[in-house]
Amino acid sequence: MTVPKEAAPITLKKQIRVSISLNSLLCLEAAKIKDNHRYPIGHYIDAAIQSYFNQSENGEKSMALILRRLDKLNLSQDACRQDVLISTEALHLFVRVFLTNTAEVARENSDAAEKRGGERMRNFLATLAETIERGGSMDEIKEK
Repeated sequence: MTVPKEAAPITLKKQIRVSISLNSLLCLEAAKIKDNHRYPIGHYIDAAIQSYFNQSENGEKSMALILRRLDKLNLSQDACRQDVLISTEALHLFVRVFLTNTAEVARENSDAAEKRGGERMRNFLATLAETIERGGSMDEIKEK
C-alpha cells in the first residue's frame, strides 16, 4: 500500500495589466535590487496589494505597538519630571539654609567679598562648562 504524497497547494494567479507611476516603478526596482533580484517585480506588487488590503489586521498590531511605546515614553517623562522636582526642591532648601546660616559681610569688607564671590562664580561656571562639554555628570564636579 502506497501512501499518497501531499499535494502542493494550488495557487491561482491571473495576469493583469497595470499602469503605475514612474516613482512607484523606481521604488519597486529599488526593492528588487535590495533583495538581490531574488523575486520578480510582480512579487513586490502582490505583497504591496496584500498589505494594503490587510491594513485592518496590521493596523491593530501597529496601533498596539505605538500605544505600548507611548506608555513607556509617558513613564519615562514622569520619572524625569520627578527628578526635576526633587532637584528643584533640593536647590531651594540649600539656598534657604545657606542664606539663613551665612553671616552678613561688614561694609568695609564688601568689595573684597564681592570680588572673591565673582572669582568663585567664574570658576564654578568654567568647571560646569567643561563638564557639560565632555558629557560628564555632577559627580565629577563634586570630586574636584
